[in-house]
Amino acid sequence: VLYFVLEGSNLVRLPLDSLPGQTADGLDYDTDILAPGVLQQIEDHLLVDVESKTTDLEGKEKIIKAKNLAAAWRKLPSLDLGDDKDEVMIANQVLAGDQLYLGQTLTEKGKKRQFNTWQNTFSEAFYDSYSDLYASSLELGQDGLYVRHNPNWMTTLGYARVLLQAYMLNPSHSLLNKLEKLSETLLPLFQSGPPISITGLGPDLNHPLFSKAEEDEIEEREEVNLISVESIDLWTLAQLAGIDEEWGRIAQQWIENISESISEEGMPFPPEGWNVEQDTAMPLIASDYQAETWRILKTSLNLAEVGINNPALEGFLLEELKSGGLASSYHLVNGSSETAAVILHWLPGQPDWQEQ
Repeated sequence: VLYFVLEGSNLVRLPLDSLPGQTADGLDYDTDILAPGVLQQIEDHLLVDVESKTTDLEGKEKIIKAKNLAAAWRKLPSLDLGDDKDEVMIANQVLAGDQLYLGQTLTEKGKKRQFNTWQNTFSEAFYDSYSDLYASSLELGQDGLYVRHNPNWMTTLGYARVLLQAYMLNPSHSLLNKLEKLSETLLPLFQSGPPISITGLGPDLNHPLFSKAEEDEIEEREEVNLISVESIDLWTLAQLAGIDEEWGRIAQQWIENISESISEEGMPFPPEGWNVEQDTAMPLIASDYQAETWRILKTSLNLAEVGINNPALEGFLLEELKSGGLASSYHLVNGSSETAAVILHWLPGQPDWQEQ
């Protein structure tokens, strides 16, 4: 009894009580999607055992074995590409993002034992001892061994998110210790940045892109170092405040940065990039007047998870879905006739979209 009392003591309480969209009971999920659907497909066809080589802090090379990692893709035997049907075609890389989705699924479905195995495997395979960060992928070399590629704060923040979700459902000192270590690694990076994650081509960042007419001559553009806005997981930043209160200030600053930079003249899209040097938003990264849909959705979901909604954007996306589906990108200013209609309804003084 004393063990269980002590085990539950001194556990921190996270600022947010729940994650929107997360159900308390794994059985509430659509079983055709997670089990035996996609999750079963992953377990049957994509899980692989890998051997990777790494160099420790003393400069010694060692081989690490990791079991049951999800490969990026694998060709099913039923798919005929004119190749040898007996030949196994599988990706030569293992993506950290795929593993994080798998870990999140195991957490949400309440598969505690499988999740514990997963987190040990993920840490063993992707943790880089030099930087204390987690790699974005494992790449297969010509010697048949995998090598960690691109340790970065985005993968590390993604791992923190999965552990935070697990902690919400089953708090423990083991998870808390791991979260404290992740917080210690990430906090200095976010206090000074965080580091750039992408480069983009754009106009003068002091002027919104949509202030120019498309036919205007565009000045010569140079590459700009940016943070990709969709990679800022606002919910995770806010939850980490339970570990260190400094995260609360950082989370609030990013919430304001992004929510206050949503277009007020063209389409109601969040910005794609953030210029740390000038501390300004960049409406587009590619500067071809096309906003990428996946970035729009990811950033909007990040905002929604901390209670910031965008009714105008929601209305536009719903109308697109009713009309046949979402495009891969949308023009920031004029786009199609449907886009023009949304701009009209979204302008100040016009009736709310949902009332149309």
